[in-house]
Amino acid sequence: MSEERHRILEQKRQRLLELKRKRITQVGSLTDDSELLKKIDVATQTAPVCFASTSPKLSTKDSELNSEDALKAETFQVDVELRRFDKGVQVTGISEDNNNNDTNSKSNSCNLEREKPRVINKIEVSDSELSNALIESIKVINRLHITKTIELDPVKVESKTKLQFVSSKIILPLDRELQTFDISPHTASQILVGFQRPQQYEFFAILYQLQDQTLLPYHYLTCSSELTQLKFDIHQGNRIIGALKNGELVIWEIDDSALIQVPTLSTHSLFFSLGSEQSWFQHRSKIVLLEQLKVNVNNCLLSVSKDGVTNLWSTNLLSKPKFSQKLVKKDGIFRLCIEHGIYTGSKETIGDDIELGSKLLLAANDGKLYDEQMNEAHEAEGAGAGGAGAGAGLLVTAMVKLSHEFIVTSHLDWHLRIWKHGQTQPYKVIPTNYVINKIIKRPQNQYQFTTVGRFFGKYLVEFWNLSKKLYKPVITICEEEDEIKQIKFNGPMEMLIGKGREIQILKLNKDYVFDVEEDDLDKGFSKM
Repeated sequence: MSEERHRILEQKRQRLLELKRKRITQVGSLTDDSELLKKIDVATQTAPVCFASTSPKLSTKDSELNSEDALKAETFQVDVELRRFDKGVQVTGISEDNNNNDTNSKSNSCNLEREKPRVINKIEVSDSELSNALIESIKVINRLHITKTIELDPVKVESKTKLQFVSSKIILPLDRELQTFDISPHTASQILVGFQRPQQYEFFAILYQLQDQTLLPYHYLTCSSELTQLKFDIHQGNRIIGALKNGELVIWEIDDSALIQVPTLSTHSLFFSLGSEQSWFQHRSKIVLLEQLKVNVNNCLLSVSKDGVTNLWSTNLLSKPKFSQKLVKKDGIFRLCIEHGIYTGSKETIGDDIELGSKLLLAANDGKLYDEQMNEAHEAEGAGAGGAGAGAGLLVTAMVKLSHEFIVTSHLDWHLRIWKHGQTQPYKVIPTNYVINKIIKRPQNQYQFTTVGRFFGKYLVEFWNLSKKLYKPVITICEEEDEIKQIKFNGPMEMLIGKGREIQILKLNKDYVFDVEEDDLDKGFSKM
């Protein structure tokens, strides 16, 4: 019995092994097919694929149980392998519920469509592009921060801009009321000051030396009448030229050993020139134009007085002028007085013909501009020089030559007029808020000048830059209570203001930039 039982068990074991081998062979082929079917493109897969087992069943009960356990184990192993999806391609999870497959597939396809552009964008952007974008974003943030800071404190920024144009200021006090002054072109520390009519003093002018921001008097200048103009000789450093109120011209040659200086040369006074009217004309009124020229390499003085007398003098001999004429209007109906004048020609001339020839521009008291022959240089139909209004309404209060092409005049009708060479009509007419009574050109800058005028009881000093703004000044330099007698430039970066009993020295910032707003329609000469 035991041998027979053992034989039967051995047969069962052999049969089970044979069935197991067949089952393994069938499951292997099924796994290969399922792997082929499972390799579906992620762009087209919408739901998991389920496969049914095709393994045969055992006839006996034990073998049936064993085969079912083995098949269940193998199926679980296959399912586990199928669940191990790669992160890069997994889009859905495996669900045994067939009813939820359609819903999941739709949502997964929608999510896939939303995610596609992001993946493509990430692939197209390189590291260098990302770095550049980050740098630009940081710059934009910094700009926004600076803009907000400026908008939060506009008053402080505006005051800072004014301080930038005038970098420093020195005030030099005087003992008397100032009339006129000049700074030496040879020695920057020498300042010449002419005073108003003295009472207890015998001198009309003092030559100062500037040391440690203090004026030290070196020489006292005397003359016969009050000074209206005073300037250093631009050719000789020891000479000083003065124009007196009575029409005389005087020249001092400074002697370092003498404290009080008397004129070395002077024109004849009216008393000694009564019999000389036939050969030349003597100045009998205030001199309105005094210009230094070189004629045939000789130093000369050009003078024009209020009564229209024009003389050309040698600085070595003031007894008789080289050239003399009296300007008279042709019709002779109205006696004109010259209020202002400028010389428009070259400072150095060579030749025997020393006549002026279209080199003078004179402003008369009829509101018109004339040349040296008293021909109207600039005119307008039915009006004086400027074309708006007539007569005294256009009286010229100041004038200056900006360049060989442009001249600027100010008028009593609260306007500036820009005249262009060769044109009789004004090139531009600029309205102002007050009457401008002084115009001073900034050296080495073609379209920049300073104006002085009185507005609501104060004297305003404003700076114009026609290349940036045409119809208004770019900056207000200062407001003063006392009358400003004179303004001088000592080069392009230093400005002197004379008023009352003091002289102010303003140092200008060479790095100052005149900004113009982008939306401002006034762009100056640069956009015309």
